[in-house]
Order: sequence, then C-alpha cells, then structure tokens
Amino acid sequence: MRKVKALALAVVLVAAGAGMAGAAEQSGIGLQWGIGPALMFGPFDQMKMADSFAVSWKVSDDVSIAVFRQEGWIGGTHEYTNDITIPGQTFKQRLTIDAIYNINGIAIATKIPAITFLTLGMELGVVDVTEVDEDYTDSRGVVGDVGDFGNSRDALDGQGALEGITAKLTLLKAETKTINTDIGIQAALRFVQLPTLYVFGRQETTVDPANNPVLKGIDPIHSMNSLDVRVVASLIF
Repeated sequence: MRKVKALALAVVLVAAGAGMAGAAEQSGIGLQWGIGPALMFGPFDQMKMADSFAVSWKVSDDVSIAVFRQEGWIGGTHEYTNDITIPGQTFKQRLTIDAIYNINGIAIATKIPAITFLTLGMELGVVDVTEVDEDYTDSRGVVGDVGDFGNSRDALDGQGALEGITAKLTLLKAETKTINTDIGIQAALRFVQLPTLYVFGRQETTVDPANNPVLKGIDPIHSMNSLDVRVVASLIF
C-alpha cells in the first residue's frame, strides 16, 4: 500500500508539473524512490531487500540536501557443533534471527567536476532495529531452545547512530523546463553502532580432546555495518 501511494503521488506531481510547463522555472525540490539489497557485514550476512524514499532540496547547481527514510530486513545465523548433549553423537546447533530496521537521516551530495553523471556525499541518521523472529534448529531436524546457547540472549532491539558515505551513478536522464527525471544506481557504505547485545546467546558447549565439557563464549554484537546498493528513480521540480 505504501508503494502504491508513492506511485500515485508521483503521477499527480508529474501531471501538475506538466500543466505548469513554461510557466515557472524549476524550484529545486526533488523526490526519490529506491529499492535494492543491503549487503550486511559481520554476523548479519543474509542479504535482504530494502526500499527508501527521500525529499531533496537543491542548494546550488552542484550541491543538494535530502531527508530520507529507509526500511528493510536483516538476518543472521550462529551455528556450532554440539557433541555433549548426546554422548557419542555430534550435530550442528543453529540459531537464526530476523529483524526489521528503519533509517531516518539527512544526506548532502555534490557533483564531481567534469563528471556530471556522478555525485558523492555523506549521510547522518538514526537506525531503529526490532527483532521479529528467532528459530532454534539442529542438523537432526529437532527444534531447540535458548538453553542451547547459554540460557539467555538479548533480542535484536535497539537504536544506533548512522554515518555513511554515498555515491550515485546516473544512467538515464530526461529534462524539461520544469521537471527533470533520472534513473541511476546509488550505493552507501554505512557504519552503525549498537549497544552491546548478546543476540546469539552467551555460550556454546563442546568437549575437548580429553572428553571434558568446555564452555565457549559467543561474541556480542556491537555494530550493524553494511553496503547498501539501490536502483533509484528521481523527480526534480
């Protein structure tokens, strides 16, 4: 429904702009829609799709400022070999997490001299993460529980600051007196710091060569860094 409303808004704005053609110069206000994968670093290595929307203002011929919002999914898995629950048997114990994230931020971008189809910029914003699902499984097809990972874990819920570096490559562009449109590829290298969270539990149990139980700690999560790549479509009035 959100995408349908956005498309309807775009149609209305295009129609309105076409009706005013020749009556006014461009105001420098732009709308941008984007969709594409977020390539997560670290334990959240499951590629998920995200969609975004931005409103921009043209400060000068080369510089623009935008307020943007993005929403998407992230996921990750922690797996280890369980060789103590059932003597003489080994199997993989697995915990899989899925969460949804929202980004609200501001971006500033500038064109590169003599390379009009390329812009570079930076982002500052806030990321909210909310866990929606956790699954405990093992290689025998048996459903486990949090006890397999140390009897306690933190949900992937929290808020963190975002800093990013962006680049946009314009592939197609059309211009009129009142409206410009373009389609391109935009990438953002983002760094997000989170509070320390034991998302994948606190310990796993294995057996050393002398057949003694060993508790191995599971590293907590401190960040949610990513490389975001999107196809973007823009209208500039």
